[in-house]
Amino acid sequence: MVVSSLEGLSDAQKQELVASLSAIVVGTAGAEVTADSLSAVATASGNSLSGAWASVFAAAVSKVRHS
Repeated sequence: MVVSSLEGLSDAQKQELVASLSAIVVGTAGAEVTADSLSAVATASGNSLSGAWASVFAAAVSKVRHS
């Protein structure tokens, strides 16, 4: 699926996309992927990310990095 705008996406889809892209940005920068760092990137990009989504993605990235 190609996404050119966040309009038309459900709230869950928006949160998942923002969390995914934030994780890519933080990880590529070599920083530790935490819920706070994901939220900071989301906010800096003009988006918002719920604490729940940030925590889920941070935990998932942590498991992948440490496996």
